[in-house]
Amino acid sequence: MNKTLRQRFWLKVDKSGDCWLWTGARDDKGYGKFRISSNPDHFTQAHRFAYSLKSPLSPTETLDHLCGEESCVRRGHLEKVSRRVNTLREWKERRNEKRNSI
Repeated sequence: MNKTLRQRFWLKVDKSGDCWLWTGARDDKGYGKFRISSNPDHFTQAHRFAYSLKSPLSPTETLDHLCGEESCVRRGHLEKVSRRVNTLREWKERRNEKRNSI
């Protein structure tokens, strides 16, 4: 992997707290966006890039943020799960948030 790409990635991460927060661009859901080529339209999600630095991750594999923070890129806060499991967890979390707001 291009060391410059790795260095550029870590320059955009705030490691001052328990979650390592992406400080660069984000999408409309709050997930970090990291440009991985000179093409301005070629982005990957920052948490997926961070995870892939240590373990391969196919485009069909999903990561769940165990901390619940979409901008977190800390590998220990990410778990590789099926899309179904990720969706069920997200649904359960939203349901609990809705209950707590009543």
